[in-house]
Amino acid sequence: VTDSVGDTAKLSDVANVYDAGVACGVANTFNGGQAFPNQVLVTLGSATGSITLTYATGPNPDKFEVWIGGVKVADTGYHGSPTQVNPATGNTYQTDLSAYLAAHSLPDETITQIPGPADVVDANTQYTNNPETLVITKSTNDTTAVVKIYSPLDNTIWKFSLSCPA
Repeated sequence: VTDSVGDTAKLSDVANVYDAGVACGVANTFNGGQAFPNQVLVTLGSATGSITLTYATGPNPDKFEVWIGGVKVADTGYHGSPTQVNPATGNTYQTDLSAYLAAHSLPDETITQIPGPADVVDANTQYTNNPETLVITKSTNDTTAVVKIYSPLDNTIWKFSLSCPA
């Protein structure tokens, strides 16, 4: 910032942006630009037991992490198509993901899960057929989970829900 006499000041800071908290079992969707990461607070209650992350993406790579009590309890890895060409750049999605991570001094990651016709999210962010699932054991009384969704490339689309403890 610069004031009226030309003096300047600079402040570097990091702000975590969270979506408003949602109840367990409620679907969350995103369709649009980059979100690295999107963070969604999910209210789970204090019960322990199995919770299920249900998620789907398109060929544009996305990764989902679940954090409970400040500890990462699940990481899906990048889900997308490593060989499909990104129409926005003419590169493969894997090439664009690697370039994004390198430009931000982050370690390279490989797209490890390839969505098939049953896993894709349509333009209205609806699951088509069967999405992916990941079962997690909630072993603490922490009442909230943070789901971080890493969507480093523009024009991503995803949907997820995190079930209540059973």
